[in-house]
Amino acid sequence: MKGDLDMGLFRRRRATTGTDELADEMTAVAMRFAAAYDGDGLDFGRESLVRLDEILDGVHRSGAQSADDVAMGAACYVFEVARREFGGRFLAFDEQNPVVLVVGEPEFRVGLCAIGKTRGRITLGAEDHIPFFYEGFVQAVAARRDATIV
Repeated sequence: MKGDLDMGLFRRRRATTGTDELADEMTAVAMRFAAAYDGDGLDFGRESLVRLDEILDGVHRSGAQSADDVAMGAACYVFEVARREFGGRFLAFDEQNPVVLVVGEPEFRVGLCAIGKTRGRITLGAEDHIPFFYEGFVQAVAARRDATIV
């Protein structure tokens, strides 16, 4: 990884309901995250989540004490993959996941909570496997049922 990711947008302000400004900031963070890894297979396609998971596994194995910026950048990357595939809007959620991406409205609502998942992938390891997590989200969207994927 190269450079400072500057992922502090959640430390600067709390998410507001569905603003274009928040979506723009989330996309910018995702783009900086991918650029920090020189692309390295991060093309914002669903398959690139395998590479993202490998990156997070490397951070986990390194034993890094403070990897919050990496977790936030990775979460924004997951959000951007989902947004490019399914659209959606961002909403404020809870302390563990201050932002959720909601897709499917108005027919159904599937919320994707990526922040807690990427933090868990770094701290807990493979039990928070990102491609498996995303596949659960894809299945919920395909089923067109209300769900929150955490």
